[in-house]
Amino acid sequence: MKVHELAKENGFTASKFMEEIRKFGIDKKHHMNVLSSEEVDLIRKKLQKGVQNQNQNDSSKTENLNKNEEKLKETAVKR
Repeated sequence: MKVHELAKENGFTASKFMEEIRKFGIDKKHHMNVLSSEEVDLIRKKLQKGVQNQNQNDSSKTENLNKNEEKLKETAVKR
């Protein structure tokens, strides 16, 4: 699979995707370079893990906002 194909599959521009996969230790110089099946598997796992971590962070932020809203309501009722 070529770099630009996997980039498109994951919603990246080729240049941003190459920056991202460099963080995983995969250094490709051109968007037309071919990725090995091992590299593709590694990239997919890392990207999926990043999405899962982002979703966990988002849900934690939502929970904190909900708790803060409840505290504000309680304070307003007491006054």
